[in-house]
Amino acid sequence: MDLALEDEFLARQLPHNLEAEQAVLGSMLIDQNCIKDVMDKLQPGDFYLQQNRDIFETMYTMFSYSRPIDPVTVVGEMQKNGTFDENTTQNYIIQLMDITPTSANVMEYVALVRGKSLLRSVATAAGRSLPWCARAAEIRKMCWRWRNRRSTLCGRAGPLRIWRPSARCFPVCWKTLNSFRRRADGCLAFLRAFPPSTPSSRA
Repeated sequence: MDLALEDEFLARQLPHNLEAEQAVLGSMLIDQNCIKDVMDKLQPGDFYLQQNRDIFETMYTMFSYSRPIDPVTVVGEMQKNGTFDENTTQNYIIQLMDITPTSANVMEYVALVRGKSLLRSVATAAGRSLPWCARAAEIRKMCWRWRNRRSTLCGRAGPLRIWRPSARCFPVCWKTLNSFRRRADGCLAFLRAFPPSTPSSRA
């Protein structure tokens, strides 16, 4: 595996939008009427920041049991489930409400959070495929070597009959190598689509 490519991938920041996550949580805290619509679209795992995920998961559980959701009840539930931090949680919840003056655009924030979550899923899949991604050039060469080998072995039958014998000679190898090549090319394309994060581009 190309260690430089691996380091480059790990250095990239996964897609997320903290402002949108905060706006979703703040909207739910100041307007209970939007909670059901949000719950229909998002899951706790869609939130990137652990603190945001904990708050949403608490509200998600409370909603599942038809419990009232407001700042006081959410804090109480987080104290029960062990996700409440005396130094940060209560002030953070107050901050979420202060920075969200209205819930009118909550579904737009939901779409942003969900979109970033899907991109993170793709990034995770690309990370699992990184060994093949790093060997993309080698895989392409292997495919061409097999293709040339196929033509050499089967070429004696004449140019019009090369394809059919070759399909019988190396069907499994040829399809498998082509599959690896497409997978590697897809991973490289994804990595190029997300340049390394900078302080000004983290959003």
